[in-house]
Amino acid sequence: MSYDLKAAVGWITAIAVIISLFSYAVSLFVSVAVVTTTQLGTQLLTMSGQLYIEAFLLIFLAPVAANVLILVVISLIVFVLSFIKAATSNGGLRSGLRILTSGRTPQTLPNWLVIMPLLASSLLVIVLLLSLLQDLFSVSTGSLGTTDPTVLFPSLALAPIAEEIGFRISVLGLVTGVLVAVKFGHSIARGARVTNLSELGIFFSAFISPGYAKERAGLPSIRTSGLKGISISEWIFLFLTAVVFGAYHVFGGAGWGPGKFLTAALTGFALGLVYLAYGAYADILLHWFFDLNFYAFTVYPAFNGVLAIFGDLATLGAIALGVWGIIIGIYWYANRKPSPIIYTAI
Repeated sequence: MSYDLKAAVGWITAIAVIISLFSYAVSLFVSVAVVTTTQLGTQLLTMSGQLYIEAFLLIFLAPVAANVLILVVISLIVFVLSFIKAATSNGGLRSGLRILTSGRTPQTLPNWLVIMPLLASSLLVIVLLLSLLQDLFSVSTGSLGTTDPTVLFPSLALAPIAEEIGFRISVLGLVTGVLVAVKFGHSIARGARVTNLSELGIFFSAFISPGYAKERAGLPSIRTSGLKGISISEWIFLFLTAVVFGAYHVFGGAGWGPGKFLTAALTGFALGLVYLAYGAYADILLHWFFDLNFYAFTVYPAFNGVLAIFGDLATLGAIALGVWGIIIGIYWYANRKPSPIIYTAI
């Protein structure tokens, strides 16, 4: 592939990424509009119930009631903050787009907003193909058991945060925290001077950014060592959380069929890898892509249904980008070059 062709492919990819990011921004805007300007928002304001907390692969019933609209607004704020964090991490969005337009294969962990549309859309295509394949063998994926927006909208808004805490952040974060604590313990045993506050801060940072915590402790991470930066214990819990995540969707009473196990487990595994590589903000956004991103367009009644059409176009665009992303991903993998990384704070 000549350099000119590389650059052309890079520009096409960058433009597709920018269009996808624009659709994400519109989706967020529509979600905010739904809860602030429509009857659905008014209905959510009148709804409340006991708060469920997900952690360590379990669901706990909190002894307090919570207003549904407040929870949804908090979720939307988290999504916006996650996008802001994503735009500034790993060299920033502009730097990531420059790498794409150059046609070069990224040799370090790319900015998440640059890679998210490609990865999310590719995963969407794979999930759709697996669902179709399972349907051919009469293994139904099923669907959610309700179409009521007063149930679906808050559920899809809360799930990316609640489920990531329950399946990734609390579990994989704890595993990474233990690895960091053990590393510090060995350092102290060899006479290293480490303050307790420093140790404690890095331990808790493992829940928000596992890679950052591991690098601060002198351990390899995905950013510095690729997949070799994942420890055996992290691999074990990556597979465990993925399997439990798949089973949760089948047996959780939401209406999914047995075919949902494989697609949810695969998605859960990808979410875990993203969490270990980038941190909590990235896997929350990836989960948001599958849950609320497309659905928000279907419940906003303004503009005579134009936004619903925009949502359909965004879905088709995501599928097209997913096919392109798989091709680009294979090319990048074939042309990857190991290079030493000097640690810098993120």
